[in-house]
Amino acid sequence: MASSAPLSTDSMDQPLNPAISTTVSQVLGIEPQEIQLATDFHLDLNASPEDLNHIKNHLEQQLDITLPAFEPGHPATVADLQTLVDDSLL
Repeated sequence: MASSAPLSTDSMDQPLNPAISTTVSQVLGIEPQEIQLATDFHLDLNASPEDLNHIKNHLEQQLDITLPAFEPGHPATVADLQTLVDDSLL
């Protein structure tokens, strides 16, 4: 089971992966500038579980990676998603 522990401040200092901001903005119909690492998918963007799965599938195809199955409430933030993507790119 994936940990839902808070991210370290180091992860919030990283630049946002452009593939993530583009995909999230396209799926949710918002401007890329509205997306920050601290952005909460549910509270800030009102993203549904279906939206998150669409984002996951798009990123997997675009980046040729396999992400773990998303669990309810995770990824909670854009930073959580970026960590999953970064880990899959290693």
